Amino acid sequence: MSDTKNGPKLFEQYIVAACYKKMLTRLNHQLSQPFKASLNNLRTSSTFDILKSQQSACGTIDLKHDKAFLSIPTAIELDISKPILNLLKVANIAKSSKPFEIYTKETQSEPHTVLCDLLGKYEEWLGKLDAYGSGKETTSFKHTLLQTVGFGSALLFLIRTTVLKKHLKVIESHLDDMET
Repeated sequence: MSDTKNGPKLFEQYIVAACYKKMLTRLNHQLSQPFKASLNNLRTSSTFDILKSQQSACGTIDLKHDKAFLSIPTAIELDISKPILNLLKVANIAKSSKPFEIYTKETQSEPHTVLCDLLGKYEEWLGKLDAYGSGKETTSFKHTLLQTVGFGSALLFLIRTTVLKKHLKVIESHLDDMET
């Protein structure tokens, strides 16, 4: 019974352990670098026209993904470079099953900070895994693997949200021109 319950987590760990070199290569690829730099250079202190992001009401699946993501801010709060107080407030509202709006004028810079910091942490922990080399499974390796899986999972939760879709739509015109 416990194998069935832990199966997905073990599979996640296996995938990361088996494929971290490919993941790291893609994050460090020459085509990824300008996008990451552009995201990191964007000033989130300015406010954007969030009306661009307003779409129709969220569907059931979108709401489910948003709620799943909102379970994460309290777990990653210490790993984020700037306070995400507004997202934490929305997370508390979502926990109480009250209606919530995840992307507002108040929260708009926080998902950007979370995205950039999670990408950075994920890349950092992939690099730490890479430093172990192959065949060296230790307690320290296991900790590094779990940290990497944790940040990767948090990114996956964020990627599925309406907040990221809306935010990327809003900041698109503010990103650096990456044409070469």
